[in-house]
Amino acid sequence: MVLREQYCRDEASVLTQPGRGQEAAVLPGLLKLPTAFLRGIRFRQGLFSVFCSLTPPQSGRGMCLPEFRRYAAAIMVLSIMELAALDATGQSAGMPGFFLEGWQPKTIEMTAFDTVASTTLTPTVTVTVDAGQVVTRVVPNVYGHNAAAWGGKLDLNTTAVKHITQLNPHVIRWPGGSMSNDYFWGATSKETRPKDLPATYEFKDLQYGRNNSSWTMSVDNYYSLLSKTGASGNISVNYSYARIGTSEDPVRAAARYAADWVRYDKGRTLVWEIGNENFGSWEVGYQIDTNLNKDGQPKTINGDLYGRHCKVFIEEMRKAANEVGVDIKIGVVAMDSHVTWNTVQQNWNSQMMKQVGSLADFFIVHSYYTPYNENSSVSTILNSGGKAKDIAQYVTTGLKSHAGLNPRPLAMTEWNIFATGSGQGVSYINGMHAALVLGELIKNKYGQGNRWDFVNGWDNGNNHGLFADGETGIARYTPRAPFHYMYYFQKFFGDKMIASAVTGSSDVVSYASAFSSGEKGIVLVNRAASERVVALNFSHFKPGERYYYYLLTGGTDNGDFSRKVFVNGKTTLLAGGGPEDYATLIPYGTETAGGIRLALPKYSVAYILVEGSKDGQAQEIHFGALSAKTYGDADFDLTATATSGLPVQFAVTDTRVARLTDGKITLTGAGSCDIIAFQEGDSLYLPAKQVVQRLTVAKATQTVDFPEQEPKLTGTPDFDPEATASSGLPVTYTSSNAAVAIIVEGKVRITGAGTTMITARQNGNARFSAATPITRELVVSLNTAVPTLRETVFELFPNPASEQMTIRFPDAGNNPGFTIYDAVGSIVLQHPGRESTVTLPTALLGGPGIYIVKSGISAKRVTVM
Repeated sequence: MVLREQYCRDEASVLTQPGRGQEAAVLPGLLKLPTAFLRGIRFRQGLFSVFCSLTPPQSGRGMCLPEFRRYAAAIMVLSIMELAALDATGQSAGMPGFFLEGWQPKTIEMTAFDTVASTTLTPTVTVTVDAGQVVTRVVPNVYGHNAAAWGGKLDLNTTAVKHITQLNPHVIRWPGGSMSNDYFWGATSKETRPKDLPATYEFKDLQYGRNNSSWTMSVDNYYSLLSKTGASGNISVNYSYARIGTSEDPVRAAARYAADWVRYDKGRTLVWEIGNENFGSWEVGYQIDTNLNKDGQPKTINGDLYGRHCKVFIEEMRKAANEVGVDIKIGVVAMDSHVTWNTVQQNWNSQMMKQVGSLADFFIVHSYYTPYNENSSVSTILNSGGKAKDIAQYVTTGLKSHAGLNPRPLAMTEWNIFATGSGQGVSYINGMHAALVLGELIKNKYGQGNRWDFVNGWDNGNNHGLFADGETGIARYTPRAPFHYMYYFQKFFGDKMIASAVTGSSDVVSYASAFSSGEKGIVLVNRAASERVVALNFSHFKPGERYYYYLLTGGTDNGDFSRKVFVNGKTTLLAGGGPEDYATLIPYGTETAGGIRLALPKYSVAYILVEGSKDGQAQEIHFGALSAKTYGDADFDLTATATSGLPVQFAVTDTRVARLTDGKITLTGAGSCDIIAFQEGDSLYLPAKQVVQRLTVAKATQTVDFPEQEPKLTGTPDFDPEATASSGLPVTYTSSNAAVAIIVEGKVRITGAGTTMITARQNGNARFSAATPITRELVVSLNTAVPTLRETVFELFPNPASEQMTIRFPDAGNNPGFTIYDAVGSIVLQHPGRESTVTLPTALLGGPGIYIVKSGISAKRVTVM
């Protein structure tokens, strides 16, 4: 929805700019046209192309004839309006949602290539790319991956860091997998794990997040990996602790344990998940020992229970994020398809969505595409990619029917194949499958995808790991064949998916994209067991002089499931994998004269980049420096112009600092980020060179308001000192004298008579700087029993007192007597009363200090100098 609305605004801006025609004259009447006229969008787009091809010879600019321009503008605006209307129904777009905030324009330039001639074979397949029809923006998180604790310390291995950085997954999920549901992130061992776990429950070292065993990867290793590879975090918290915990309120305990991880994370992770596949009998907590449970949970989980529990998790985790000063997005587990053999799974989505559908930021699905534990054929594997569409439709339909909700962001945070028995997992065929999955995830507007996983063992090739782990003769962390398919996909795929269609063969699949610098990137997958010759045609795009490509094929080892991948004919000398120089390997380059044609060998993938024509006029962007800001400043508009007069678009590089909405910047935190101004050109103008300006945001200041503390007596219940921060963040306290008072859960607990200093602090977060601490004196006197307690009112002056002090009651009858205590609660003077005014030499009290005068249930503090 964001993309199409922006497109609508941009196009309308072009049509209504002064000096660019009289198209604005048609706009007021457009909304009055009948809805039926909005149908036939493809026909109107065709008419627009015809009109624009009628160029007056004297103009030389490809401009529509004046008599057609207003009608052509009306056609275009109506088309844009229809696209926006489709979004408004919630049926066509909008699923990426907040994930699109991470979108950035991509540019590419090829300066080195190996020249090859185009095939002379006659094409039997035609792929037509419509550059004028944007399917969706490409969300970077779709290229995500999974790490797991058993994969070793990836961050400390230079080989692993190098390859993961080259792969550029953007987001790395942790710690599992099913291990998410029995992973205690803050523990180092059994002795330091939460005390409310069943005594008989056993864990391994890798299930304790702070362990430092040589063979495991800890939480801090994970954060180190994120830092070294430039990826962001995606954490799945332990939901099952809410089921197996033995405390009085295990759900709240588990939710707060997850919230503490949010605090420890300090904004390094945007995407959080509550549990992992909790509808499955293979997960911890699917069934529990009800004899150990203390809050009445059923033995077997269900979607309603999970949904209600998720509300508590969301509450606690968002509270923690607010304290840290960051935004987080929280997802909940959904079933990916309907089943009939298991009532928990059958009813999971309907029950869960009714409870938490409107609170969750996104929904989580997993798919391993092929039948479980089956020795699947090549055909079965390569024809399974379309499941992404079925899953999206299942979840989206469920949201509407079960909870009355429009499409919400969807993330497939685990995907791979279940095929086993022939080494399918590490084969180049699984690499082809990866290319198909990436294309379908983008096409069906998933907000995120995470392939499972980096390192997962060997198992004679029946393994999901992207990197070598246990193969004879191959070093650990060497990329396996599927790695190369994912690497080249992202290398040659742009920032927007555009429409493409295939005719002549059902075995060839195409995915097309556009770069903001003007090039078009296309992925062609030949699923056939024989060669296919493809012709590549374009509409709304004029190719330049050359196209480039990487052609990936398999070897002859291991039957249909070669462990090797050849990239433009080059591979490895090892028993599996691809060329070691994949990151510097230059593509083939071929001239476009005579058309774009490729011969695709059997079971192959071609990653193609087509230059755009350089015939258009150049343009420049003018985008001035941005002034420094402070968090809390008002939203502000970005202003930039292009010499072409075309509208300039913007992107933000770090949403932890700023968020872009409708061309307006909202500050989300302190720090620095880049604002990218870009203009992609049109039929007259070439794309402009991007202009980048730095935005710096300082932390906001805050103050603490802390009232003076009234004297207290021993035995007083715990009390709130009532300090507040102007930021609205919670205040913490310390006591200087634990013998007088301590702090328990944010309240003061009196432990004895005496004096202590209570200090109120707000230490700041990612948005606010620390406030100046405020300290107040608290005097606690011994609570001495008196025969009769009644309300009394008296005056005490002067205060402070030096040589004498006076205690005055309204009349003698209101003086029941009084007692004076020193700072440690000892009685220093007792007076029997019966006088309205009593004047005492201060020497009677024992010298300078703090004293409490108590009469009935009234007390006043006096300072003696």
